[in-house]
Amino acid sequence: MHISRFTFLISLLLLTLLLAACGGAKTATETPQAPAATASIAEQATHAPVPPAATSVPPTATSAPSTATPAPTQPPMSPDEKTAADLWRILQSKDYQNAWTLTPGKGKLYAGQGPHGMLLTTYLNEQAFNAYEAKPGAFSDGAIIVKENYMPDKTLAAITVMVKKAGFDANHNDWFWAKYAPDGSVQASGKPAGCISCHGSVRFNDYVFTFPVAPIPPEGPAPSISEAGGQTAAVSSGSSASTASTAPEAAPNKPDIGQVKALLQKGGCAGCHTIAGIDGALGDLGPNFCIPAKAFQAGEVTMAFLQESIVDPNAKVEKNYPANIMPQGFSNLFTPDEITILAAFIATLDCPQ
Repeated sequence: MHISRFTFLISLLLLTLLLAACGGAKTATETPQAPAATASIAEQATHAPVPPAATSVPPTATSAPSTATPAPTQPPMSPDEKTAADLWRILQSKDYQNAWTLTPGKGKLYAGQGPHGMLLTTYLNEQAFNAYEAKPGAFSDGAIIVKENYMPDKTLAAITVMVKKAGFDANHNDWFWAKYAPDGSVQASGKPAGCISCHGSVRFNDYVFTFPVAPIPPEGPAPSISEAGGQTAAVSSGSSASTASTAPEAAPNKPDIGQVKALLQKGGCAGCHTIAGIDGALGDLGPNFCIPAKAFQAGEVTMAFLQESIVDPNAKVEKNYPANIMPQGFSNLFTPDEITILAAFIATLDCPQ
């Protein structure tokens, strides 16, 4: 029994030592030095920077200073500019070029004058056209006149618009004015002093040059030409005139038509007068050029009178036309020789009988 206990203890001790020996060998096998080195490389890779994705901007590109010019800050629009911008959108939505009426008798690309284009096309909305037909003396609220301004080569230069807007500007017949570049950007709006000043010369016609909106009295017996400066007088074929010669004055030579057209363009004559032989010259705010032409050819007026009519139009005013409608500064615009050329053109004008 003692031997068995002793033998058991010896066996247990040997077993313990054997297990200890096997455990140390297993640990040595499972933990070699190479795996330890591999773990260190992995740790470095974990802390290394991640390369950028294919769609990312390379670090060198993002670090370079930007050379792009920042977009300029647009100033806030004034109330009048906002109104003009809204008006432009309305005009486009209305398709005015196809839906509205061209000024009767003028059509497209008729002769213009500064400060508008050398060629003009004018459109009238319903209210404006009604004023053309009824001639009530003034346009009604909501009337819109759109004038396309073209260069001599028919390139669109600007679009100018007049809108009757009740209560907007009582001092100037409540017109709202707008000017646009061909792309629709607003160049002027509201109450531009230049527009009001120029059109103010025809305030009696509600600030509009293109056609009369007040009835023109029917032509009656022609009174004689008055010598009184500024007094309304007649210059019409068949009238007796105290300044008329007893026989027709010798007609001057016909001037060069190219030179005449240049002078008519310079003075903007076609905007207010009908002129025989000049394309697009269909204005009716001033007398038809055939009126003084026939008067000269009948011996009722002289070349001196025709010249005076250009430089001092208020000296003797054609009946049925008010004074102060024609500009008074043509003596500064034209040289004396140019005035003589224009007078000769009128004197020799071929007019229908």
